[in-house]
Amino acid sequence: MNTAVESTLRQVLSREMLDYYVKEYELLTAERGREFVVLGAEKIAYRVGLCQNGYEIQRESESGTAVHPLLRAPAHDLHKHAIGKAMVSGALFTSALH
Repeated sequence: MNTAVESTLRQVLSREMLDYYVKEYELLTAERGREFVVLGAEKIAYRVGLCQNGYEIQRESESGTAVHPLLRAPAHDLHKHAIGKAMVSGALFTSALH
C-alpha cells in the first residue's frame, strides 16, 4: 500500500474504537453506518452500523453496493466475524474524515 493511502486510514483495534468511528461518521454525515476495510491479500469492505445489541454488518463491493445480506452480530460475538478477527489482528481500518 502506498504511504498516501496509509496516511488517510485509521486502524481500529478495539470495539470501543469501532463504536467511536461509527458514531463519529453518523453524527458528521447523517448517514447510517461507516465503511471499514480489512486489509490483506484483498481489501474487503464492510459497512458497519450500531444496533441495539451489537452491530449491523454488510459486505460491500468496490462500488459500495451490498454483496451479502445484512448480518446482525451481537457485541459479544463480534470476535467470530471477519470484522472482529481483523480488529484483533490489526488489519481493520477506516478512512479518516476530513
